[in-house]
Amino acid sequence: MPTLLNADTNMPSFIKYTAAALHDQQFYKYIKELSVFSIIALDKAYINYSQFDAFTKRNIFYVTRQKDNADYMPIEEFILPDDARHILKDEKIEVTYMVNKEEIKQQMRRVAVCSVKYNKAFVYITNDFELTAVEIAAIYENRWQIETFFKKLKQNFPLTYFFGDNANAIEIQIWCALIALLLLDVTHKAHNSKMAFSILAAI
Repeated sequence: MPTLLNADTNMPSFIKYTAAALHDQQFYKYIKELSVFSIIALDKAYINYSQFDAFTKRNIFYVTRQKDNADYMPIEEFILPDDARHILKDEKIEVTYMVNKEEIKQQMRRVAVCSVKYNKAFVYITNDFELTAVEIAAIYENRWQIETFFKKLKQNFPLTYFFGDNANAIEIQIWCALIALLLLDVTHKAHNSKMAFSILAAI
């Protein structure tokens, strides 16, 4: 169930059911309505340089993790601010890939960040050269909200078992859970309720 989550509401703006064997990148052909200057944070499974080039041409920004085995050429290294000591490197790079036997070169930004929490370095790539390196890292970290969303869905609604065993029955049950989650979330926020969401869902 590839999902596009709205960062303002932490609720989905688009969902597409797909076969488990279908590659995640098939999701791209369904998300053509992104507004100009949108920023989309993606998991590494969605890395596709041709798609990233299309985003850039439409003035849409992406932030994702760089693959460990990524091949690239450093072009320019940016000066790091004194107050961002956990930023290890901020640079412009160039990647080369093939499209229909034609060699394509694409420039992007590479930001390496040291995470104290996880005691490891994370490397991000983006086409945004205006935001700070700290902001780029924060945008990707906010992608974790999609994991929180699915956890909220699974913990509060009966999706550990299904009432039907065919694809249509399963989809209907998931849609019902999603609609209920959305309505309860609107109610919860509209009343500025201090009640835990799980209690509201149980009621």
